[in-house]
Amino acid sequence: METIWLTSALWIGLALLASLISIRVAVSVALIEIVVGALAGNLLAMAPTDWVNYLAGVGAVVLTFLAGSEITTLDFAKAMIDEGVHPMTMYFPLVVHGALLIEPTETEGKESLDLFVDLMRGLAEKAKSENAAEFKEAPRFTPRRRLDETRAARQPVLRWTPPETA
Repeated sequence: METIWLTSALWIGLALLASLISIRVAVSVALIEIVVGALAGNLLAMAPTDWVNYLAGVGAVVLTFLAGSEITTLDFAKAMIDEGVHPMTMYFPLVVHGALLIEPTETEGKESLDLFVDLMRGLAEKAKSENAAEFKEAPRFTPRRRLDETRAARQPVLRWTPPETA
């Protein structure tokens, strides 16, 4: 058990080091994390554990699912609604265009996380199959279809009023 905590503390420390280096050299923290992780893995002989591989697999799916397609992150998030999943925070961090912030809670079991990964992979395969129209129309199975987000941002309705009857 102590090994897990030591390994976790070391990886968190390396992530903090990567953040500080990225601030100092003004380079994306993701790139610095990759370099620091590779160096730490090779120099400190740190072998990735099962949970590190699992998280890396989820991250790889999220980072690469839209490569080479005309589907935006918003389209992908709307398609998730049709699959019964509430979409996560989009476009965060702001330095990574098209990023999705995935933060499963501690109460999620391995089975539900596996289902989520399978859902993401399925949507990614659909996105790569050039079926963009299905994503652009999502959500299709909700009481309200896709709303005009630009209009909602420019002309927000902050108070409900009953519709006028003719």
